[in-house]
This record gives sequence, structure tokens and C-alpha cells, in this order.
Amino acid sequence: MIGLLGEVERVRRSQGTLTMVREGVNYLAWRGSPVLWPLLNRGRAVSHRLRYDAPTRLYEPIFVSPSEITRYTWGVSKTLGLGTVRGGDWESDSLPLSEKWECRGLEQRFVGELDWGDTEYVRYPRREYFAKGEDIWGYSSEEEFIDHRCRYVDRLYESIRQDGYVRSENGTNGFPGMDIRRIGYHHNFDPLICIGADGTVYHRDGYHRLMIAKALDLDAIPVLVLARHPAWQAVRERAYSGWLADTDPARTHPDIAPLLD
Repeated sequence: MIGLLGEVERVRRSQGTLTMVREGVNYLAWRGSPVLWPLLNRGRAVSHRLRYDAPTRLYEPIFVSPSEITRYTWGVSKTLGLGTVRGGDWESDSLPLSEKWECRGLEQRFVGELDWGDTEYVRYPRREYFAKGEDIWGYSSEEEFIDHRCRYVDRLYESIRQDGYVRSENGTNGFPGMDIRRIGYHHNFDPLICIGADGTVYHRDGYHRLMIAKALDLDAIPVLVLARHPAWQAVRERAYSGWLADTDPARTHPDIAPLLD
């Protein structure tokens, strides 16, 4: 609780009261996600059947090449369930994966073969949290972070390298007991992606599995669609109805090809 209150105060000081309140609401939604997600998904499944012809099976993954996922978006909430059709400018709220400290650190570890302590995955929490007496994800010290969180990621890498990619579902994430990320219901599932107006696939969550898949050069991994842009949903509707031109490059998109089988 002390760590949580410290984080609240840190956000208020650095980003203002409005941001603190907004992040507080997001936090409560995240804590309540084991209840919210199933309820929202059931409602959305019914809504989609009424509004769209192209089927949107919320828990059915599509298979995407990790190399095709190069950007991350924070413009779509992870706590409000799967398969939303969402307009707005959320695509502009994105950045290259290489600019996300977690992704950069994982690449340094599994491609650059650096010791954990020399990667941004540890250096960032070291300077932004531990050096200030604050915790991150339930870890209160660098030693604890490396011994538990980093060792967990090493085990995940070895599991995928030796046994292949196994879908993350039904509570099989295996997080260390102290790791508060285990509370987020969406962590029990495959990586979450959003699909933009032109079919661009944006990463949203599950970056450990994504970056490991990239490091291992896997052909494709299962991902769940968190959100689609309305313009892209219109492409899906045309494809399902048989109105997509034979020469349209969208036909080979992993979100479209299953509709044409």
C-alpha cells in the first residue's frame, strides 16, 4: 500500500492531478478486470452479432509474424475487454517498440546477450524507481527484481526456445507471487494488438512474449485483437461479403485471410 501511495504522489507531482485521477481510474479498472473483462466481452460479442456481418470471435486468435509488429500504442485501454471497434486518433498515440524501455531491454538481453544488470530492462527501474525508494510491479529493490522478475523472463525464453510458443491462457502466466502484474486479467491471454485504419498491427500488451518471439525469429504467434479502427472493420465487412477485389493486398492480411477461406 505504501508503494502504491508513493506512486500516486509521484504521478501527481510529475504529471498533475488530472493525470493522477485518470490513472487512478485505470488502476481500479485493472484491479477489477477479472470481473469486467468477461462481462464486457459477452456484451460486445452480442453487439457485434447485431452490428456486423463479418464474425469477430473475441477469444479466437489471429496469427501474425512478430517481425510485422514494429509499433506500440497506448491509446486503447487494456481493461475494457476485447474486439472493440474504436475510432479517434489512437493510432497517433504510438511509438516504435525500440523506444519502449521494456522492449529495448529485452532485445538487449536475448539478442545482445547482455547481463540483466546492463540492460535497460533493469537500468530503467534502477534510476526511475529503486534509486528513489519506490517499487515497480511489486518489487522494492533491484536485487528482488533481478532474482524474481528477470529469472521468470529467462524461464519464459527457455520454455519458448525449447518447447515452442504455447498460448498464454487460463491463468498460465506463471508470474512470481509478488508480481502485481498477475492481477491484470488480460495477462492471462496471448499478446494484445490493435489494428489501424490501413491494417497496421500495433502492439498493446504482452511485449515479453512478442520480444522473445522476435529474438527467436518465430514465423508467427497467436495474438488477440483488442481493437480495430472502423475503417478496417469496413474492410473486413467487404471481404466477408465477397466485395474485396482479387488484387486488394488486404486479402493476405492475417485478420482478413481467415474470412476468405
